Amino acid sequence: MKIAIISDIHANLPALEAVLAHARSLKTQGFWCLGDLVQFNAFPHEVVKTIRKLGIPCIHGNIDRRVMDLRPLVKSTPFEDIPEDQQPFAWSYNQLSKKDRAYMDDLPQAMLLKFKGHRFLLTHGSPAANDDPIQLDTAEERLAELAGMTEANFILCGHTHQPFTRQSGSTVFINPGSVGRTIDHDPRASYCILDIHKGRVDAQFYRVEYNLQIAVDAIRAAGLPDLYTRMMAAAVTLDECRAMQLTEGSG
Repeated sequence: MKIAIISDIHANLPALEAVLAHARSLKTQGFWCLGDLVQFNAFPHEVVKTIRKLGIPCIHGNIDRRVMDLRPLVKSTPFEDIPEDQQPFAWSYNQLSKKDRAYMDDLPQAMLLKFKGHRFLLTHGSPAANDDPIQLDTAEERLAELAGMTEANFILCGHTHQPFTRQSGSTVFINPGSVGRTIDHDPRASYCILDIHKGRVDAQFYRVEYNLQIAVDAIRAAGLPDLYTRMMAAAVTLDECRAMQLTEGSG
């Protein structure tokens, strides 16, 4: 049984559609989603609608919660009076339909799935918190601590946008990378497929090309920060993008 693991779509519909098509071409039988459906790209409604219509196991990410937690502010404050740093998140909230918001409200923070004798924990950050990062260089002692928080054989995590497989004892950590906002200077979408058998689980990672220009043009057309377009085009983190701007400005 092949299951595609997707995470950190971040409102990037062209990337999501390319990944779904690629996974289906490989005869994938299902999808599991590790959260962060919205923000930083211009298609929050379209992405959430696509995921909820798939009817797949899905959890929320820390950015999803940040957007949804703006509800009281958005409802009580004219958009132009919302603090500037919160306006892009408020914009994302405003794009969501009532069905989207209800779906997002109902997403759990984590999910344990039992499949073919294996136990898979779907989490966005780590078993400790949805914004707790598991990195490529996370200390072995920390991995063992996190593994001890759950009875899962496999901990599927996102948040860091770094594709990897790591192991602590009998627990395997798998991060599929980011579908919609890569940070390793490679703008192609990242995801992985688990080939699940009774006695074995194999993970295969993929990078998928998509029309990046559509995503960048849509960010501009929506009036979202130019920093987002630069981040997407360069496939770097926001902090790296800010540093690049500072370097350019001082040159």
